Amino acid sequence: MNKKLVFFDLDDTLLKKDKSVSDKTKEVLALLQRNGHKIIIATARNKVMTLPLRDLLKPDYTIINAGAYILDSNGNIIRSLEIDKDKTKKLINEITTITSTVSMQTDDILYSSDIKDIGPARVYYDFKDFEGMACYKILAKDIDLELGKKLGIKYKLDFQNYFGGRWSRFSHLESTKAKALEFITNYEKKNLSDTIAFGDDLGDIEMINISGIGVAMANGLEEVKKQSKYICESCEDDGVARFLDKYFSLGIY
Repeated sequence: MNKKLVFFDLDDTLLKKDKSVSDKTKEVLALLQRNGHKIIIATARNKVMTLPLRDLLKPDYTIINAGAYILDSNGNIIRSLEIDKDKTKKLINEITTITSTVSMQTDDILYSSDIKDIGPARVYYDFKDFEGMACYKILAKDIDLELGKKLGIKYKLDFQNYFGGRWSRFSHLESTKAKALEFITNYEKKNLSDTIAFGDDLGDIEMINISGIGVAMANGLEEVKKQSKYICESCEDDGVARFLDKYFSLGIY
């Protein structure tokens, strides 16, 4: 068997609902690495929220902000895709005429117009007369999806609706989990047939579809499950680890 590249989303995929990772899941991932396979976190989380999981799981690569930011096993940045200052200025000034809730993710800080949305690496920001700032993604709440798609085309940005439908994300055209999977596959001089990908949400669909083995979580959205050839057990039942344990005949479960 060729050595595989195993990609997995975090929330509601590898992580349980309480955001924990079971000991057996960690055992499965570590054993795969010892056997020469590579594991890759693929999350829409920002860097601050992802690094504790990276430190825990010690993946070979970490895809952050849904593809905008990729780290290797040593923490070196191997890809960084920002939306430039001029484009963020124009897009956010247009979005704020449509919705009152918008946020913007830079390297370390999430700037949010929702004064309730503050905490670690999250600050309140009034986007009135916004002058622009380079960022990795722009989030808008409760905007019409057709309008969002048109704005994505207008500003030459990728548009994704996720988090159950209320939030939408604008990012660099190459900043998707699927594009990040392709990037790492090429970086590793592998073929897409050598990849396995797990996910549960809308932003995972393309990644699942282009991978050699695409797997939806039993707890995932119906649209994701309908488009996936394989469905594993839920995140609460260690679905990712159980699927990998069976596929690689590890004998852990």
